[in-house]
Amino acid sequence: MQHPPLDIIAEHLAEQLHCEQDTLCLHILHQVTRGKPVTQASLQASLQISQDELGKRLSQLPDTEFDQSGNIVGWGVTLLPTPHR
Repeated sequence: MQHPPLDIIAEHLAEQLHCEQDTLCLHILHQVTRGKPVTQASLQASLQISQDELGKRLSQLPDTEFDQSGNIVGWGVTLLPTPHR
């Protein structure tokens, strides 16, 4: 069975998950579905926003998961182990 490309999966997830910050959410989903944590520095650079603005936007995404270094490891999908697949 052939699976759709990760970009397509991420876009479909973004459509299903309600997010008023499409650019931010889509960037997070694209990275996490590739199996990579998202650094806040990379988000700041790609969105061209300040650290304060990024913090404000992330605080509006209640289900965002962070690792101990402050990297994003989940929103809609997660890099953290779960009991289901």
